[in-house]
Amino acid sequence: MTLLYIIQAVIGFGVLVFVHELGHFLAAKWIKVKVEAFSLGFGPFIKYKRGDTEYRLSAIPLGGYVKMAGEEPQEGKTPEPGDFYSKPVGQRAFVFVAGVTMNLIFGFIFFIVAYGVGVPVVPAVVGEVSPGSPAWKAGLQRGDRVVEIDDISPPVDFEDLTTSSILAGSDKKVRLRVVRGEETFSTVVEPQYVKEIGRKSMGILPPQTMTLAPADDIPRRSRRGEGDLGLLYRSGLKGGDVIRGVRIQGTEEIIPVATPQEFMLAVDQCGGQPIFVHYTREGGPSGGTGSFVRVKPEPAGDRMLGVKFGSTHVEAVRPGSWAAEMGLRDGDVIESVGGVETKRRGDVLALLTADRATETPLRVRRDGAVIELALPAAPLAQGEVERALAFDTAYVVDGLMPGYPAAAAGIRAGDVLKAVNGETLTKPWELAEAVFRSKPGESLTIAWERDGRRMEARITPQNRWQVMLPLKSPQEVVRAGLTDSMSLGLRKTWHWVGRIYVTIARLISGDVSLQNVNGPISIGYIVYAAAGEGLGMLLYFLGILSINLAVFNLLPIPVLDGGHLVFALVEKLQGKAVKDRVREYATYAGYALILGLLVIAFWNDIKMFILSKWM
Repeated sequence: MTLLYIIQAVIGFGVLVFVHELGHFLAAKWIKVKVEAFSLGFGPFIKYKRGDTEYRLSAIPLGGYVKMAGEEPQEGKTPEPGDFYSKPVGQRAFVFVAGVTMNLIFGFIFFIVAYGVGVPVVPAVVGEVSPGSPAWKAGLQRGDRVVEIDDISPPVDFEDLTTSSILAGSDKKVRLRVVRGEETFSTVVEPQYVKEIGRKSMGILPPQTMTLAPADDIPRRSRRGEGDLGLLYRSGLKGGDVIRGVRIQGTEEIIPVATPQEFMLAVDQCGGQPIFVHYTREGGPSGGTGSFVRVKPEPAGDRMLGVKFGSTHVEAVRPGSWAAEMGLRDGDVIESVGGVETKRRGDVLALLTADRATETPLRVRRDGAVIELALPAAPLAQGEVERALAFDTAYVVDGLMPGYPAAAAGIRAGDVLKAVNGETLTKPWELAEAVFRSKPGESLTIAWERDGRRMEARITPQNRWQVMLPLKSPQEVVRAGLTDSMSLGLRKTWHWVGRIYVTIARLISGDVSLQNVNGPISIGYIVYAAAGEGLGMLLYFLGILSINLAVFNLLPIPVLDGGHLVFALVEKLQGKAVKDRVREYATYAGYALILGLLVIAFWNDIKMFILSKWM
């Protein structure tokens, strides 16, 4: 089947190039321009001539071209009939835009056919909600299913949720209709720009199951070599088993896990000790001692100090919650509860969830002033607190992981980390970046403060521990009739045009790293992987790729269709063609830019698919 997927991928990409160049070819013929060559690919070729045109199948399948007579203007020379520059500016612009138009049309067609066959999609179900994020403030919770987004009619998928955030304007709010259990309600989310990912976001992660995929569906190790994907299967688990919890050897507590992130955090605490994975199996034991397997975690590629952070600074209060009703606001610092001083997030959680017979004073600092609020008598559940309040980290130590070097160095809960290697910690990512950049075995000088005293120690970051989870994807297949497929195709075409332009804008502004630029190897691999998921997924991805080709070719870069359109517009405005020297220099600059992007893209591919095997 692998050979079949490769053949499908090559044919699919070839079709995209063919329809683009066919657009130029047909438009040129329409305005009676002589076409000298029509080539798929570059380099050495197999050729066949019919009429005035030589048709070529070239060796390097990275594009194609249409060679027209007289397509380069020459000052002082009158174009001959049939030459490209013998035609009016409007007709020439029609030829330039024809390839892009064909890609847009065929992208739309690919989407229609894909939905007719059936497209596997990630459902619009809320996985994790980042505390303090727009989705958190709007009241969304894990497991909520979004059934309508603004004016988008069902069916909607998680991609629609992401796209609605990306395309939201400066003051755009996204209206959602949500199903939670037996309840259906509406809410409004205002996506916020997140610099780390270079786009707007609601703060929602896609849904993830805790069900293991069939062992035959996964490779032994992940593509980048991060870890052993077969570890759980060799420990006795099977595809379809559901991971429920983790118990570390030498302890009695079972840590319940409902998400991959919770599983990872539980394994982090093992300190290298074996763990017992609690699971359920259809038709097997539903709990008890018989549903555990012993697993020895392996070292992960990254390292850590073993510190968990959480301050008493309230980053966000959920509107309509008990906290909002009692008067807590974004930015408040909780200094005490019932007269007991609070230094970290854990202190606040413990005091808010403790039994209280009477109303309790809660003291906060707000804008430099101390304010006392009244906490209701009834104790709160931890879940109620976490749904109502999001706390900043602020390098306040909320807890320490056993077996990691921070605890051994003397750091304690309530301490405030101040500096690493003499550099003051001010941004949330600076400590993690310092650990990441350090060499294995290299110690860092960590300074912290406790009760006004500054303390310092040399600490060597330790490898994290991990157990890879080869989980089943929470996919659903969307299959539609012709009318609905056309509606879905139109929506996806519009959405992907917008997403691509936003991404390009973020690349230009530097908000998105050039490391995210994919090259031919990545594209080929993704098309190959899409073919492995079925014809519907292959057609869907070819639709996305066709839209990408259209948008990229419309960029105002000389040598691309968009650059030629700019020259045509300038010619129309000034009444004469752009000077040869200006065109020549601009073309060289365009080639240099495209070549630079190709080098970056190829280097990213090499790092991902080749160098990662030895790193």
